[in-house]
Amino acid sequence: MNSLNDQAELALTRHPGQVQLYAAEALQLAQSVGDAAGAVRARILLATGNSLQGRLDEALLELRAALQVAQEMHLHELTARALNSLGVAYVKRGEIGSGLRAFLRGLQTLDALETGTREQAASAEFRRLRIRLLTNLGNLYLDLRQFDQSLLYLRQALYLAQEHGEEPYVVVGTLNVAQNLHELGAHADALALNESVLPRVRAGGFLSYEGPLLVNMAANLVALERPAEALERCDAAERLCADLGDEELACELGAVRGRALAALGRKPEAREVLERALAQADALGLAPRQINVREHLSLVLERQGHYREALRYAREAEQRSRAALLDLARHRAEVERGWLEHRAAAARHRTDALTRANAALKEAQDRLAHQVRHDRLTGLPNRLAFEEDLARALDSADGRRPVLAVLFIDLDRFKQVNDTLGHTFGDALLGQVAERLRAALPSGAAVYRQGGDEFMVMVPDVTAHEQAHAVAQTLLASLKAPFVLAGRSLVITMSVGVAVSPVDGHDIGTLQKNADLAMYSAKRTRSGVQAFRPALSEVAEQQLQLEQELRGALSRGALQLHYQPIVDTLTLRPYSVEALVRWPHPTRGLLTPERFLRVAEVSDLMVPLGQWVLREAVAQLAQWRRRWPDLKISVNVAARQFEQPSFWTDLEQLLTGHGLPLSAIELEVTEDDIHDHSHVQACLPLVRQGLRLAIDDFGTGYSSLSRLYNLPVQGLKLDRSLLKDVRWTGLSPQSDPQFGPDLSGGAEAAQLSFPHQTAGALVRGIIRLAREAGLQVVVEGVETVDQLEQLQRWQPDFIQGDLMSRPAPAHEIEAVLNELMDDDLD
Repeated sequence: MNSLNDQAELALTRHPGQVQLYAAEALQLAQSVGDAAGAVRARILLATGNSLQGRLDEALLELRAALQVAQEMHLHELTARALNSLGVAYVKRGEIGSGLRAFLRGLQTLDALETGTREQAASAEFRRLRIRLLTNLGNLYLDLRQFDQSLLYLRQALYLAQEHGEEPYVVVGTLNVAQNLHELGAHADALALNESVLPRVRAGGFLSYEGPLLVNMAANLVALERPAEALERCDAAERLCADLGDEELACELGAVRGRALAALGRKPEAREVLERALAQADALGLAPRQINVREHLSLVLERQGHYREALRYAREAEQRSRAALLDLARHRAEVERGWLEHRAAAARHRTDALTRANAALKEAQDRLAHQVRHDRLTGLPNRLAFEEDLARALDSADGRRPVLAVLFIDLDRFKQVNDTLGHTFGDALLGQVAERLRAALPSGAAVYRQGGDEFMVMVPDVTAHEQAHAVAQTLLASLKAPFVLAGRSLVITMSVGVAVSPVDGHDIGTLQKNADLAMYSAKRTRSGVQAFRPALSEVAEQQLQLEQELRGALSRGALQLHYQPIVDTLTLRPYSVEALVRWPHPTRGLLTPERFLRVAEVSDLMVPLGQWVLREAVAQLAQWRRRWPDLKISVNVAARQFEQPSFWTDLEQLLTGHGLPLSAIELEVTEDDIHDHSHVQACLPLVRQGLRLAIDDFGTGYSSLSRLYNLPVQGLKLDRSLLKDVRWTGLSPQSDPQFGPDLSGGAEAAQLSFPHQTAGALVRGIIRLAREAGLQVVVEGVETVDQLEQLQRWQPDFIQGDLMSRPAPAHEIEAVLNELMDDDLD
């Protein structure tokens, strides 16, 4: 019995006419021995044979009976097979929606089996079933002329067949993909694909596939204006059609042969062949062939001068084409409805009543419509909704220029939140930000999520930047209170760009672009809110130009490192040198980082630039340490660099490669970059081995000594701005009231907003508190002897500034190091 069923399976690809013979005998034998599974398989094969011969009613009766038994006996594999064959029969009858549902149920059955019995799910038959279902879904969408969707399924099926060496299914998959390419007009690609698989078809003896393959090759050759070669393929296909008795293929062959003959100028023969093909198409009810043949027959008759007949066939083709398009639209709607019904049925586990199924379908439709215009994470309207609403607002002004404002919002340093605390935390934060923005909006305004950490706001009835600026300030204020997530308190800020219509543009693209430019200006200047002005476009162009020039300079090795000594406060003996990048620009002169570093930060250049600086600085230090073995080097590192997973490993390998210990380098990072950053925490093993970290630019923002206790840092570098407000001449701890109170009694935050008269006390207090915390202190910006003498009394560990040496290239700094190292400066 199993052998008979196997022979029936084999006949499907080689001798389709023999399928029923083997299947009927297998069914009779299975029933006689009480083998229910064998009987179900035989019924499915028998129905497949009936379907191939056009006896669809008989096929459906057999398949429904087989499906019922398979489901009752929990024969999951046979259930999926029955559903696949049912889908084919439904599609042939024109019941496209029913066919789709059957295919989808078959895939769902296989999916359930895959999550259950793994061993069975991995079987060859299971794999072949999936290939068949995917192939049939692809063909269904091909009939609906939804080629992208069709190729998606067909390529999945072909990939599975190729991966597991399922040769018959590789052939079928290749044929279907080639047919899709033909319909898309990619005739050369389709022909090449067919030619590549033809030897395999003949070697495998797949007669039922060779005929359609040759016909498709002929059709592509005609389209490629190679009609003589097309006729050769038609002759070969005609012999196969006669052997197989395939009338549908014979009809398609006649249509292609007629086109080839017409292209060769053999119009009488073309007419005769096309008329014969048309009679076959009408008899079989093949709508696409009925249209196609009539169109070509009309052209042949017109060239022969039979205008009345040509016009009749052209009109018939046009009428049938319109009817076919209406039918196609109906089928597409049926497929969409079938898909939604399938999802609704899966959701209710096929047990709900019909009324609840309709409710689920309506709910799914409403949900899909909502999802198209809304962001899934925050629930806010999305970018599509923003553009549609903005277009509607711009078009509804009754001929007047609409007055409204567009606000472009970007959260500051949100990437650091994601990288440090994880995307789950970041998503939760975005949800809370969205809620606060929505609550802070004035009446009539709306907020949208643009994507990532970007939001858009549209405010109606705004006539001036001042009004929009007030709204933006309200939104900024809504984020001032800390966010509390998972027991953690976090403060987040944002940058807002403002564009007002019609002053800054009266179309969607211009308003978005200008608000975006204004936002980046706000982010660059850290001003919070920035209104658009025409000069920002010029700035953006300049920034883009500067970025391209910097990219080229980095790739050509055109940057330089300058160095500045860091010396002992009392002895002025060099302890370290700081590496400072410089760009000798061909037209702008020597550029310091203040001129180009921001461009690197907002582009993808920060990491390669930082890597170059580290390589150059370490190589230079290795040379200097041959003469001054204790000399160290200080290098600025940005957050973007130590966010790289391999940063710390690469740094260790770089130092080892030059024969340097970890203690030879000190990395300077800003307090914002290092605070609560998991990537920095990864450096702890290297810190224990001697690597040093220092807080750079301390005092330029909100700075807290107390929170430094929790960071893996050993040094503190006071920003040069702290020295500017100190009156140095005649200053002494006892006599100058500018010292103010002694701040060494506690480790609370030292803020830059201290009154001017306490500047000296502030510097002295920070030095004392830092040293008591075990941190080495460097004061930078020392430019006068008065500053030097006073700092020697306050005794920070090290100082740096132009008084000792301005930053200079390596060869010039060597002379400075010679002088400072060798002279007795006590």
